[in-house]
Amino acid sequence: MDNQRLLVWLAFGMMLWFTYMAWVEDYGPKPVTEDAAPAAEPIGGAAPDEELTLPEIGEDAASEAPAGSLPGEPAATPSQGGETIRITTDVMEVELSPRGGTLVSATMLGYPVEKDRPDELVRLLSPERSELGLIRTGLRSAKGESPSHTAMFTVEGDRFDLGDADEIVVPLRWDDGNGLFVEKRLTFRRGSYAIEIEQTVTNGTGEAWRGDQYTQLLRRSREPERSMFNVSSYSFDGPITYDGDKSEKLDRDDLIKKGPAEYSTTDGWVGAIQHHFLSAIVPEPEQQHIFRVEVSDNTMIASVVGAKQTVEAGENHTFRRTLFVGPKLQAQLSDLHDRLKLTVDYGWLTILSQPMFWLLSFVYGYVGNWGVAIIVVTILIKLAFY
Repeated sequence: MDNQRLLVWLAFGMMLWFTYMAWVEDYGPKPVTEDAAPAAEPIGGAAPDEELTLPEIGEDAASEAPAGSLPGEPAATPSQGGETIRITTDVMEVELSPRGGTLVSATMLGYPVEKDRPDELVRLLSPERSELGLIRTGLRSAKGESPSHTAMFTVEGDRFDLGDADEIVVPLRWDDGNGLFVEKRLTFRRGSYAIEIEQTVTNGTGEAWRGDQYTQLLRRSREPERSMFNVSSYSFDGPITYDGDKSEKLDRDDLIKKGPAEYSTTDGWVGAIQHHFLSAIVPEPEQQHIFRVEVSDNTMIASVVGAKQTVEAGENHTFRRTLFVGPKLQAQLSDLHDRLKLTVDYGWLTILSQPMFWLLSFVYGYVGNWGVAIIVVTILIKLAFY
């Protein structure tokens, strides 16, 4: 009986603490910050990774293979390569550059930055230096021109709206003028924050084409500023990886002092956490990939490279990859990868918090209101300890 009372008091104390933190976040004084230097203009000229190299899987798919440089010159400003393509779904608005098909902007519809600023929405991807966020995709050819993130693609139209449809496909096309064609298709689905990318190589030349697929996530990286009046400032903001065995949050200082983190696996992913939101690269399962995360000039760069593929003359091959850009909704995360939900970190209270969240979600599925769901779960807990 004494143990039960102790557990009840512990649970009560935790509820009081969480309530206090929520009150501070909503109504507590905000930290005063100095005006930032006028560095929020779009990136001009080269991207912040001029010396960036990508890991490369050798002929034997060994992770020790030497790194290979990105093809072509460093990427220009995404918006410099032509007018951006705007894609609007029911949950987000994305801007795409015809240069490489780079995702240069992603705004979360229905998620304001602050409750008292409902018109200012969370923006996970951005070409602005102060809040940099880009996702590049491309193919590297063993020889000749490559449909990399620097190549110019053609697309019919500059606006795509989901409307009443369940999904929308945005096709971009590239050819080298000698019979090699590539179609890059981005698929967006209703209610989903996942973006499926397919790159189909059609070899109309007289010889075999050989190359690999790569994806890069670029995010601004800066020293965290903590404030006791801002609970969210204590949440982790930076890269997170899963190597097939465990997930790990990578510290900015460690990446700067010790150098890039690199691993090879057939069952992994890499992402960047921003409080309640996530940008992630999820490769196709059961295929060898090399992952590398590094920090260069206040920019976090996460790269994923697959094994080389050969496309014989007259044949075609499709490379696939999935991105996630949105709030950390556990159901959607689990649909992409059963361990992607590890990006939702409950800390040392996971053993209690995860079952509690499952119960809360289960009740919400019936009542359709989070406030009512919390009340019902509270009553259930009290009945359990009665």
